[in-house]
This record gives sequence, structure tokens and C-alpha cells, in this order.
Amino acid sequence: MLVPGTGLSRLLLEGVERGYGGQGNEFSYQMLLVSNYMLNHVFEAYSVCLSLLSDPQIPIYPWTDNTNNIFATGDNNRCIRIPDIVPCQCVKEDADFSMCAGEFLDSYGDQENEWDCVLTSFFVDTAPVVFEYVETIHRILKPGGYWINLGPLLYHWQVGEGRGVERSLRTTFRRRRWMSGTCSRSSYRSRRFRE
Repeated sequence: MLVPGTGLSRLLLEGVERGYGGQGNEFSYQMLLVSNYMLNHVFEAYSVCLSLLSDPQIPIYPWTDNTNNIFATGDNNRCIRIPDIVPCQCVKEDADFSMCAGEFLDSYGDQENEWDCVLTSFFVDTAPVVFEYVETIHRILKPGGYWINLGPLLYHWQVGEGRGVERSLRTTFRRRRWMSGTCSRSSYRSRRFRE
């Protein structure tokens, strides 16, 4: 299985722990650093029984600057301790578990029929041009392979050289035939937009 946009590699770890071979792909240097630390340098899980002085784990406050889903005073100041599992204890020594650092299209754009499954979690909406991701995922899957996606489709386009809203709209209209051929039913009509 392939997990593009793997972040801290938890989804990949869960799959490999269940016996599947897998590779994670991540572009963010910050995610790669923390993922490397979590996967290769953590040898003890957080335990409530440990005293704070001897606790080797890391307290983080992920909701401190978040005002959503707060039900009681102090909810946004809750501490969690990471990690809750130890990767080297969950994954067998000979497991097929690897990481690929780099941008998804650059790393996998030339592959064809390589993967049985592609798992994406909050990844597709990061595409500057979503159809490029969809086409690449379609191409790298083996016949009969699965693409399992979880996450929003908000499309956080980056405006830059050759990328952004303008190119994405052109690509959308140019590739609509591909989508209508892939989808069994199309719910949009062809329209021309004037500049």
C-alpha cells in the first residue's frame, strides 16, 4: 500500500502492523523530522503510571489555539502525551515499511500499475490541480486496486508560476471528458466561461 501525505506515518504504521507492506510519502520537512523521531527513536510508550519526573514522553497541547468543538472551559488546554504506542514494538523486524521524501507527483508520476492500494487521508485537497493527483493515483494502482480516501475536498490551491486557480479551471474543462468516462454518471453541464 502507498500512503501519500503520510504526515507522522500513523496510518502507514497501522497498516504495516496488520501485515500489509507499505510506503509513506511526505513532502513536509517538519513532518519528516517528527515522523523520523517517532518511528526510529521512541522506545517506550506513555504510561499514566510514570511520574512526571521520569516520564520520557512528550506532552503536547494540540487544541490550545483552536476554538472549535470546545464544550467546557479548559477543553482547549487539555494535554495529551505522545506517543501512545511504540512503533518498533508494533512492527515486525522484516516488515515491508518504508518512507519516500518528496512531492507526490515527482516521486510517483512515472510509475504504472505498482500499488495494490493507495490510502489517502486529508491529502487530495492539498493538490494544486486535483486532476493530476487523481490521474496519478489511477495510473499507479494495479488493475483491481483500491483507492481509499478520507478527508475533505477543499482544494487549497497555491497560486504561483503555472499553478493556481487559472490552470486548475483550464485543466478541469480540458479533462472533464476523462472524468465523465471514469464516472458512471456525470452531474455537470458543459459551459463556456468568458474572461
